[in-house]
Amino acid sequence: SSGATGIRIQFGDFAVGAGKVWIYSDSDAAQSQGPFTGRGTFSNGEFWSGTTWGDTAIVEYQPADAKDRSVPFRIRGLSHRVTLRPGLGRLITPVTADPAASCNLDVTCYPEWSDAVKMVSEINFQTEENGQQFEAACTASLIATRDNSMKPYLLTAGHCIHNEADARTLETFWTYQTSQCAGAAPVMSTSTTSQVG
Repeated sequence: SSGATGIRIQFGDFAVGAGKVWIYSDSDAAQSQGPFTGRGTFSNGEFWSGTTWGDTAIVEYQPADAKDRSVPFRIRGLSHRVTLRPGLGRLITPVTADPAASCNLDVTCYPEWSDAVKMVSEINFQTEENGQQFEAACTASLIATRDNSMKPYLLTAGHCIHNEADARTLETFWTYQTSQCAGAAPVMSTSTTSQVG
């Protein structure tokens, strides 16, 4: 996907049984995702992968039976992550200026927030509006339960994720912050990620 800084793959009709599927970037095989087995993340044959960084994503399939040459899944689509220069709508790579609005505060400048910031993430998810599918971003925070059940609840604004279909595409990016007060904007690909499922 020429010009992409990252790619997510949408799988459909996924039914690999005991077979295994991995996804990785041609520039960094160490960031491999998978193996995905059976009917996929939600056991229904439909799911999105996490982001692989770069403009190429490799999908590797190992069938349970080495003689079986059928492909028991479809790639329905992909999300092409780009970096835009604010106001211009043109591709630029990499971003050199901090993309945050002036009202956003650099959490690294406030030592009293150092514990709380560990619970905050940027969330990315697939959504559709006016017939167009795209990836959207918001922030979210882990919240605790009164009974300390350790269930991982993630709270975000009501205008972010509208339905379960969007929620099932959720990818979270943790520790997305500057390394020092007023430091350079962080590199998204260095964040720790997690997905629903």
